[in-house]
Amino acid sequence: MAQETFLDLISKSMQESARLVRVSLGRSSCATTREKALQQVAMLQQAKNQSQTGK
Repeated sequence: MAQETFLDLISKSMQESARLVRVSLGRSSCATTREKALQQVAMLQQAKNQSQTGK
């Protein structure tokens, strides 16, 4: 799988997760949004590191 495709799939997954969180809460919570964003950044960093090391 190409790196661009992989990152695109991760991005779509994160957007869907964020949407589901908003729906389940019935509103958009700033704290939840920030926490999710930080988790997503960490996940993307890990994916980038793994792709660079060939794992």
